Amino acid sequence: MNILKKWWFWAIIVILILLFPFIYDFTFIPLQKNYILGEIEEANYCDVDSDCAAVLGNFRFGCNIYVNLNEVERISGLISSYKPKMSFRNYMCQISKDLICVNGKCGVG
Repeated sequence: MNILKKWWFWAIIVILILLFPFIYDFTFIPLQKNYILGEIEEANYCDVDSDCAAVLGNFRFGCNIYVNLNEVERISGLISSYKPKMSFRNYMCQISKDLICVNGKCGVG
C-alpha cells in the first residue's frame, strides 16, 4: 500500500497548501509585528531635537514613526521586512519635518 496513491493524502496536501497563507498570517505575523513594535519603541530615545528622525511608515505600524537618528536604518529594515501574505492594503504616509525631543522621546513639534 503506497500512501502516495491514496486520494485523501493528496487532498490533505492540497488543503494545507491552500491554507498556508492564512496559517502564516495568523501565527507568525503577529509575533513578528509585536517584535517590530517593541523595537520601534526602544529606538525612540533622544537628548536633543537633532537626535530625532522620522522613518517612513505604513498602515501596519502607523505613519508617525519617530526614532533616534542612529536607529533609522535598522528600523526601516525591520518595517520593510514585514510582509503578510494576505495583505490587501498598501499606502504610504507623509513624514513630518518638525521633530522635537520631549522627555527623552522623539515626537512632532
